[in-house]
Amino acid sequence: MRASPTSELVFENCEVPVENVLGGVGQGITGVAFSGVNWERTILAGPFLGGIEYNLELCIKYCKEREQFGRPIASFQAIQHKIAEMAACIEAAKLLVYHQAWMIDNDIFCLKETSLSKFFLAKLVGFVADEAVQIHGGYGLMKDYPVERFFRDWKLASIGGGTSEINKNVAARLLLK
Repeated sequence: MRASPTSELVFENCEVPVENVLGGVGQGITGVAFSGVNWERTILAGPFLGGIEYNLELCIKYCKEREQFGRPIASFQAIQHKIAEMAACIEAAKLLVYHQAWMIDNDIFCLKETSLSKFFLAKLVGFVADEAVQIHGGYGLMKDYPVERFFRDWKLASIGGGTSEINKNVAARLLLK
């Protein structure tokens, strides 16, 4: 996760002037951070979608150029299937994210939708990262190829904006109420 300056901040024995308190006194994370969770999950969706689309583009370019047995690997059915699966998943994810963004724009309660799309996108990022490396073969693990970085960094998708498990809990609770 070299693209994310993630770190821990610790404040001990700090006094916060009343005018600088976010939310209400004593509300902490529930009063402030959770109030923007739908926005956060929707905003995170953009880089996730961009990353998976970029990796699909890299794979398409690579498999047209890389030759095995005297022909581009794009001509092999197994590679074609990987490309088609990645593209289908990306299109489904776009619809999910566009729908949640529309709901937010229209002030419609969408905690279930943002939770569903967050854990779905996290799973999709991992799937695309794995497939991209598989298509690139041994080159996919070399730092000379951008898919290596995506593969290395993809884990953030299942943690940032609430873990996949938390998002599943939230969605299930709303679905089963």
